[in-house]
Amino acid sequence: MTMSELTTLLGWTAVINIVVLSITFVMITAMKLFAMSIHQALFDVTEQELQLLYLRFLASYKMLNLCLLRPGWRYKLWAID
Repeated sequence: MTMSELTTLLGWTAVINIVVLSITFVMITAMKLFAMSIHQALFDVTEQELQLLYLRFLASYKMLNLCLLRPGWRYKLWAID
């Protein structure tokens, strides 16, 4: 795998993860009551704990995306041939 192929791969994975993060954010905010009722029934947690878990999930996923997947995409933007 060449550097160009790797950069393209990491760029597309970053785009896909940004889309997944955006969809997850919209689903959690728009369908909050529905999602909370399902998760409360499945995992037996309170509403306040569940809100904190949602926030931690979004923050962790965002940081993972920023730290691991964006460097390849940035390399492509700033590469000098």
